[in-house]
Amino acid sequence: MANNGPVRRHARLHACRERHSFSLAAEDLGLPRSTVTDAVKLLEGRLGVRWSARRA
Repeated sequence: MANNGPVRRHARLHACRERHSFSLAAEDLGLPRSTVTDAVKLLEGRLGVRWSARRA
């Protein structure tokens, strides 16, 4: 996966937290929503928990 270094992943996660939306975070970062979603999925897999910003 391109552009997936630790600092970039952190920036994506921080944007999600601040905006409470993957779509808005992606827009702010100038990235496809799927890139932000992938970063969150990676974190969820590593931690074994679901990200609280996700909406059902």
